[in-house]
Order: sequence, then C-alpha cells, then structure tokens
Amino acid sequence: MKHGSHFLISDRSIIEQAKDAVEQGAESLIITGFETGKAPNSKELENFKKNINNTVLVGSGVKKDNVEDLLRYADGAIVGSYFKKDGNWKNEVQYKRAKEFMEKVKALRGDL
Repeated sequence: MKHGSHFLISDRSIIEQAKDAVEQGAESLIITGFETGKAPNSKELENFKKNINNTVLVGSGVKKDNVEDLLRYADGAIVGSYFKKDGNWKNEVQYKRAKEFMEKVKALRGDL
C-alpha cells in the first residue's frame, strides 16, 4: 500500500504545487536538483519561473561555472557546499572560492 505525503500530491505537477504554496502565502519558492549538490535543469527552471509569479531561488548545485545560466531564470540562490573545501559540506569554507563566485555574481548582476 502506498502512503505518505509524497503519494498524496503525486498527481500534481511541481508548478501546481508551487501555485498552491503561493496561494497559501509563500513569499518565495526554492527549486532544487534531484539530490544535494545537483543543480536543477535550466530548461525546467526556466519553465518554472515563467509559470510562477513569485521569487524563485535555486537551492542546490549552484557553482561558479553554472551560476550565469541558473540566475538567468532565478532571482537568487542558496549556496553552501560549493564554498567548502573540495565541495564537501563537512569541510571549512574556502575564502578564495567564495570570493571568486561572488565576483562573478556581481559582474552578472551589476547591482551588488
């Protein structure tokens, strides 16, 4: 027998679920890849943003080499493990990696 919260909404698309969240007062929505550290597909992110009238954040997999593509369709990003040594969330933050990432974001956005 199937049960659990995922089963209860398995017949609704991610866009329908997002619209439900917005209708219930969500101020922003976070879209992630399939697992920790994996970025969402940029085409799916583009479609999501076109159909949702709300702030959209990318919640996983954002790196210096894909930030330009992802921020084209999102309003911001949550970045964690990319800033860590070897990309491992258990390691310390690497200042140089974080600085280079933010320099690229600043160049893209021009307003930070």
